[in-house]
Amino acid sequence: MTVDFHTHIFPPDVHENVDSYQKLDSGFDGIYSLSDARIIGADDLIDALDRAEIKRAVICGFGWSSNELCIKHNDTIIDAVQRYPERLIGFFTVLPSNEAETINEMHRCIEAGLKGLGEMRPDNQEWNLRTPLEYSDFTEVIERNNLALLMHSSEPLGHQYPGKGTTYPQELEYFLSSHTELNVILAHWGGGLPLFKHMPEIRRLLKNVYFDIAATPYLYDTKIYRTMINIVGVERILFGSDYPLMPYEKVFDHLENAELTPLEMESILVRNGQRILKNL
Repeated sequence: MTVDFHTHIFPPDVHENVDSYQKLDSGFDGIYSLSDARIIGADDLIDALDRAEIKRAVICGFGWSSNELCIKHNDTIIDAVQRYPERLIGFFTVLPSNEAETINEMHRCIEAGLKGLGEMRPDNQEWNLRTPLEYSDFTEVIERNNLALLMHSSEPLGHQYPGKGTTYPQELEYFLSSHTELNVILAHWGGGLPLFKHMPEIRRLLKNVYFDIAATPYLYDTKIYRTMINIVGVERILFGSDYPLMPYEKVFDHLENAELTPLEMESILVRNGQRILKNL
């Protein structure tokens, strides 16, 4: 009954015309110009889930730099969820703002049954996390409709990699301090934000925050799992693969070498994801 909370599919047109989309969006180009960066559709993902024996998956859009591209991608997410309602949970993306175009698209996606936003990429979408009033209508829709918000995040040090971005813990602190009521999932361990939970002011900000393990084999050694369990608790950690950017074999091998207990493994792979989905 494993739930993968972080996968990506794309519209067929993106797969067929990658070069054109690289010119339209520098953030997309930074990741998908690489020869091994795979782009797949819903049918491909279902095949991969079956092979990996994964019951359900959250399918994410991409944090495009225009609403036009987000809307096109959202159409693909809606279609996939309608075709595979028992297997796929859809998250959508918009260009964060209080503009009518953004708010209307959010309502369209909510009415179509999508359950969250993600993977939002603040730096690629010119989303200033330090200015909450500029996005108050946007975040109000998220809160009022009990949506999950999956945000890309990254480490302020260490090696550079395609798509790393600059959504660092300090930027996330500004955002969370104004939005403690939102259901937030920080991808890639929140760029290391949990390591500051022993500070009382940070602990208060993380009461509704989960952390996914997407791309962990590329970022950390296996000791990260035990470290984060000790700090935030196993109940706050979500299995996310970042498939197809990260192969399932590599993700599971890394996790299985972390020396977790069977109960901890079940919490990360199954229980935590199921608990969030029941509340959306």
